[in-house]
Amino acid sequence: MHKLNKNRVQPKFVTDEAWRRYLEYWESEDFLVRSRQASTNRNTEVEGPGTGSSKHGGGRCLL
Repeated sequence: MHKLNKNRVQPKFVTDEAWRRYLEYWESEDFLVRSRQASTNRNTEVEGPGTGSSKHGGGRCLL
């Protein structure tokens, strides 16, 4: 989750109108569904239960 959404404190560089739209979107059903799915995807244990969540190694070998 982006830090703007997590903190819910309007930064000085974001206009009042833009901030209002951010808040509306973050409370929308569309955002909540996508957020829950993304969270589920990040926490998936692709190798099976007990193997830990899937992590990308940035292209390096993780031996």
